[in-house]
Order: sequence, then C-alpha cells, then structure tokens
Amino acid sequence: MFGVSRPVIREAISRLKSDGVLESFQGRGVFVKADSGASSFRLDEPNLNDKQELAHILELLVAIEGAATGLAAARRREHELKAIKKALDAMAKAIEEGRSGVDEDMSFHRTIVEATRNPFFIALVAFLESRVRNLIRVARTNTARYEGLAYKVQEEHVAIYEAIAARDPEAAQVAAERHLRNAAARLQLYLGDR
Repeated sequence: MFGVSRPVIREAISRLKSDGVLESFQGRGVFVKADSGASSFRLDEPNLNDKQELAHILELLVAIEGAATGLAAARRREHELKAIKKALDAMAKAIEEGRSGVDEDMSFHRTIVEATRNPFFIALVAFLESRVRNLIRVARTNTARYEGLAYKVQEEHVAIYEAIAARDPEAAQVAAERHLRNAAARLQLYLGDR
C-alpha cells in the first residue's frame, strides 16, 4: 500500500514499540497503545524563529547537561579525562585552522556525558543531541563568523574541562550552565543579525 518493503515496516513497528506507541500480542497482532503518551517522549527539531520554543529547549539543555557535567567531574576516570582533553584540543585545532569545529564541539560534550557512566544520561543526551543537532550547528557555525568569539567559546570549554579535571562537581556544573546560557545568547545575536 505504501510502496515500501517488509523490513522497512518491521523497523518502523520496532521503533514505535520502543517509543511506547505500539504493543504486540502473540497471535493477535500489533496495536496502538491506549495510553501511549505516558511512556514516550517526542521532540521535533526546534524552530529557529520561535524564541519561546528556543528558550524552553535551552532551559532543558542547561538543566540536563549542567547536572551531567557535575556528575562527570565527580565520577570521571583518568582515561575519560584524557578523552575529554583530546576533544578539547581538537576544538582548539579547528579554531586555529579557521573551521567551525561543530563536530569537535559535539564530541567534547558527548565525551563529558559518557564520563557520568549513567546510561540514562547518555541515552537522553544522545536523544536530545539528535533532535537539536541543527540548533547546535547553527550556533557553532555562526560563532565562527564573529571576530574572536570562537576563542571566547573555547575559554568556556577550558573552564568546564578544568573543573572536571579538578574533580569539582559544583564548578563543573556552573561552568557548563554558563557555557550553555552564553551559547543561547550567541544564538540570539545571530538570529537578531539574520
């Protein structure tokens, strides 16, 4: 009916079951759950023109990434700290080469969340990143357009790294929250210039 193969349908059903939208019964088939909203969470790609929506998403990111960064500072192991430093250095290299450093930036934040060793934080941040990746790319790419701003952003990343290295959860959380609030302000600067 839709012109797609059975494996595509199976994958779609599998994802909808994973999201809590569908349930299957042996011998009866697959059905839409009566109350599918309670166990699933959806987040569409943010509308860059909707200031209220952006504010809500950034508020969510500040809360989650701030807490995760504090946990990373408390729990990180030496090999995790080295991975965070490697991502930090990769961002610095991208800036020196005149590149946006978007992928390096995302790697830095992902590596920090992985240092929490909390599978729920890791899964939630991966989910959020997949939904707001364009927002992150726009913010980071446009940071490179403003003279010297990329270096200020890098200073924020260094502050996060130093707090994690010092095993200071409070300072790490504050540095992460400051960085995300500043990122929101930089995005507003870009949107205002647009």
